[in-house]
Amino acid sequence: MERSNKRLILILLLVSIFLLTGCDKFNFNIFNASKDEPGVTVTIEPDNAVSKDGVTKDHPTDSAKSVQGDLTPTTIADIELTIYSISEQGELEPVTALVTEDSTIVPELIVEKVVESLADQSITIGIDSVTSEDDKVIVSFKKDQAPYTNMGSEYEANILNAFAQSLIDNITSVKQVIFRVEGKAYSGGSFEYKLNQSYMSE
Repeated sequence: MERSNKRLILILLLVSIFLLTGCDKFNFNIFNASKDEPGVTVTIEPDNAVSKDGVTKDHPTDSAKSVQGDLTPTTIADIELTIYSISEQGELEPVTALVTEDSTIVPELIVEKVVESLADQSITIGIDSVTSEDDKVIVSFKKDQAPYTNMGSEYEANILNAFAQSLIDNITSVKQVIFRVEGKAYSGGSFEYKLNQSYMSE
């Protein structure tokens, strides 16, 4: 009799442990919050609600949300310009340069785009100044940088051609391109030009 009482107590203890630990083997359906029950409403906390301790919670207002939602990024369209650069083989080649649609196509912009394109080929160009006189554009280079120094004659010629051809092709008012070195005549090395001598003309 005493042994059967111990067994009964042991069984009751085991059942109690299962119930208390919420064993997933038993499902008593005591409460299931996931099911929608009629008559139950869910209240969403309003914007700028005050908590129990009196502190106002900072929530964006509906108007702020609508303004943020209406914001769309503005993009400016690009236009393509055909300029000239140097290929990996050192030859003159046409390339496409992108400029914003509201850009004014002036000699300075064309020279800048050619410089950027040559930089992509690891050729650093030293620009001293870019000026315009009537139908002429004068590009003055720095004497201690390419194309005036550190270039073979073929590379130097192709670099000068890239600038001259890009200017004449993209700006209809440009009829002549003159190259100088720090304001002086482009002379020395592979090429000899007088101060106002055109390198290329239309």
